[in-house]
Amino acid sequence: MTVCVFSTSNEVEAGIVKTALDEKGINNILKNTSSLAYLGANLLVGNMEVFVHEDNVDKALEILKTLFDYEEENINESEDD
Repeated sequence: MTVCVFSTSNEVEAGIVKTALDEKGINNILKNTSSLAYLGANLLVGNMEVFVHEDNVDKALEILKTLFDYEEENINESEDD
């Protein structure tokens, strides 16, 4: 099972997280989970999520803590493999 360890609407932040996990050898998946809704000024709203295997959650969270002021309650489990 995979677990979402990071979720953001900021594509740059998601890329930073993915790169940091890659550099530490933690396999991860970056998914765009948006439904592409429009706001009044034609701005796209999206949500990027980074998933890791459940065995790597603790390692991934330690890395995230060094990047951001990150709270563990932001973790979501997923049935995706």
